[in-house]
Amino acid sequence: MKDDAALGQLARAHGVLSSYRDVQGRERTASPDTLRALLSASPVAAESARLVRESLEALANDGRFQALGKVMNEDRGKTSLGARGDDT
Repeated sequence: MKDDAALGQLARAHGVLSSYRDVQGRERTASPDTLRALLSASPVAAESARLVRESLEALANDGRFQALGKVMNEDRGKTSLGARGDDT
């Protein structure tokens, strides 16, 4: 597995998306430096390719981890910002 692909897999395993589509349908991809910075906010070793591989191996050996394929989240309902004003 290539270094960037492994970093992306590690990020996804910890709930960090490596890319998304913006409102105009363009795919936006996080840089490896951005993924490393986001992972560093949690106790995940991702500062080098070796540490990324070791972190992935640790996850694979953890009985609670299960790799998932690509998941799509789609909301076809009304947009909500999660805040309530005085008039609601």
